[in-house]
Amino acid sequence: MDTDTPSSRATERAALAKDPPYSEGPVWSVQFMRAERGRTLSYLASLRSGWKPVMEAAKEKGLILGYRVLISPLAHPDDWDVVLVIELPNMAALDGYNEKLRELGGGLAAPGNPDGSALHELMGMKLLREAILT
Repeated sequence: MDTDTPSSRATERAALAKDPPYSEGPVWSVQFMRAERGRTLSYLASLRSGWKPVMEAAKEKGLILGYRVLISPLAHPDDWDVVLVIELPNMAALDGYNEKLRELGGGLAAPGNPDGSALHELMGMKLLREAILT
């Protein structure tokens, strides 16, 4: 006998709504970048001089919980090789986020802050919420 019916699924959803299997954790902003061919080190240097100080200031102010730069070899010509990851406390932290970063140092596009835009291409972005299993 098949127990997977619309009624059984509704009952399961109701039970899970009362006792969800996870709690909402921090939010992760993930940007997938492709450095210009042969310029990955130059791009990382531009992040160190322009992006890192803003992230450090944001962390000190409590706007973000942390940040990471991850690198990977290209799997194919249209792949990314640098990922920028920013951990925020929750979705509400995104309210006015760009304006707050500009106040801290202008972000990557501020005059005098080399943003490395000639050194990379944004391949995609994801906004993720961590599910903390309970």
